[in-house]
Amino acid sequence: MRKCFLVVAIIVVVSTLGLAACAGGKATPVEVKPAEVSLADVYTLFGGKESITLQADFKLKNPSNVEVKLDSFEFSLVCNGLSIGAAQIPNDYYIPAGGELALSGAINVPFSNMLANLMIGSGMTQADALKTVLPVWKNTGGVLPVDAMKPVWDAVDPKTTWSAAGMAYVVGEGKRLDTKFSLTLQR
Repeated sequence: MRKCFLVVAIIVVVSTLGLAACAGGKATPVEVKPAEVSLADVYTLFGGKESITLQADFKLKNPSNVEVKLDSFEFSLVCNGLSIGAAQIPNDYYIPAGGELALSGAINVPFSNMLANLMIGSGMTQADALKTVLPVWKNTGGVLPVDAMKPVWDAVDPKTTWSAAGMAYVVGEGKRLDTKFSLTLQR
């Protein structure tokens, strides 16, 4: 009986030492970092005379060594210096450690809102607001809304600079990190 007890005790001690040796290595510390955001593309989903619908595609990279949750994502779009609109994507998305997430948001923009924003916000006349909005309207996929403005429409430079600014709210390991971004895309 003593021999059996001694053999069992030796096995338990050797197993415990083996497990302790395996666990003795340094554990990688958990490091939650802010998400890295890039603007992949902006394109027209619908272009009409009265409104356009634009989609902005973003890539979010998780540089952390743990999975994080994208709690919320909000952005605003500007085309050639003219504010287009804003959107929020409130759904939760999980990004694995070192992984990426493709995220898209759509913005519907009525032509009349763009004019009104310039007229009310900047005090422009309707004619000046129309001359300011038309180039952006054409470059964002809209249709010529007023036939009398065709000479202005035809003279529009096709070069487009998109700007996106916003915030990505990331949660990981009980920590919340807000990533503020300001991005540019030229075509």
